[in-house]
Amino acid sequence: MKTITYQDLISILVSVPKRKIGYRRGCGWNANVFIKGPVGVCCWGFWVRYLWAWKGGTLAGGFRLRPQDEIVRSYFQRGAIQAAVRSAQPYGEKNQSVSRQPSIETYPAMKHVKGFDAATAVRYGRAMASIRDVATSAGVSTTTVSRVLLRPELVQPSTREKVLGVIKELGYAPNPAASALRTTRTGKLIVTVPDISNPFFANVIRGVEEEAQANGLAVLLGDTRGSRERENQYADMLQRREADGLIFLGHRLPNALEQRIAREGAMAPIVNGCEFSPSLGVSSAHIDNAAAARQGMNALYDVGHERIAVITGPLDSPISRDRLVGAKLAAERRGLIGSMTIATGPFSLHSGRKIAASLLLGDPRPTAIFCFSDEIAIGAMSALRRHGLDCPADVSVLGFDDIPMAAYASPPLTTIRQPMREIGLETVRLLIETIEGRIQTVRSVTLPHRMIVRQSVSAPK
Repeated sequence: MKTITYQDLISILVSVPKRKIGYRRGCGWNANVFIKGPVGVCCWGFWVRYLWAWKGGTLAGGFRLRPQDEIVRSYFQRGAIQAAVRSAQPYGEKNQSVSRQPSIETYPAMKHVKGFDAATAVRYGRAMASIRDVATSAGVSTTTVSRVLLRPELVQPSTREKVLGVIKELGYAPNPAASALRTTRTGKLIVTVPDISNPFFANVIRGVEEEAQANGLAVLLGDTRGSRERENQYADMLQRREADGLIFLGHRLPNALEQRIAREGAMAPIVNGCEFSPSLGVSSAHIDNAAAARQGMNALYDVGHERIAVITGPLDSPISRDRLVGAKLAAERRGLIGSMTIATGPFSLHSGRKIAASLLLGDPRPTAIFCFSDEIAIGAMSALRRHGLDCPADVSVLGFDDIPMAAYASPPLTTIRQPMREIGLETVRLLIETIEGRIQTVRSVTLPHRMIVRQSVSAPK
């Protein structure tokens, strides 16, 4: 007696859509299989362990097919098998469809057939393997599979390699939605920037992305363009739990989050990067802006400059205010506060060129310009060239940030370096610790700055 394989059974089922087939055993015990669509199968009353014998209409194990339902078709073509397995869906009582992730478990009538396993289901039907399929094939628990994916360092190398091999064979991919339901987390972070075109923020975002990826998190980036409305739109996403936390790189806390900060304090999943203000009530990663500006002013004073113009950023920004405090303190300690000129504008190339052009019309003209961003400084150097002045022979220029283009300016820009990438890394670390409940009070992480000496500063004539 020749016994057909599970592929044969699938082919037979494909050939008899929408038929109710009754199988009768010699002892008189009955069981039914409903076939719906190409091969929707629900089996109850028996487990199909023995398949139809190729001849005689008898199932190995004593099962017989009723004469009126005796249909034998041979569909061994790979395409038919794939279609059958892909389309198989479980049906409960009264043929009500049951929603289930397609996997080996989708085929209840087949799971106990010898040789029919997850790998075969995936290979023939491109079914989606489940974590249980991986665990069964690897001979480990589902917990071990999860640990291999999330914390591989905790698993023995041999076990880890075995599980990873099975994952590759089955093409298993974790279901993010299911994970989110179990952990109440989305695995996403929101990062908002006031100006995505600013090279400084681009380098901070690179650090954010690097640390987020290392922790299995995705980054949703929002360019607010300084708009309150846009800031609140991204804040609302956090409130709707579309992300686990928010990092804002501007100086302003979105209005939509003020009540949450008041209610949860430092435990709210919100972190600031670059600009620290105790009034915000959130943890932050930044440099000591006052100390950095004081160092910059002293560097200009040390080479002989006395008439120094300072171009700040917007004074509603804590970093602009802090830097101005540091610059004034340095001038006061030198007794030169009266020779210091202060101008204010946006952190932009255009602002730097426009403000510097007006400063150059002063009498006496400043011998040095200290700019609170590199973009302002490069704009100021452009204004010097347009006025026929040389930098640094006629006017020295000092920048702030050390963005990549600073080294390629003409002349290369002397500036104060902020650890942009490290700021991004640290903000993500702070946010993860906050989400995990390891931060109870506001934490301020101050990172080191450094003076980068190039060719835009020299002694005055």
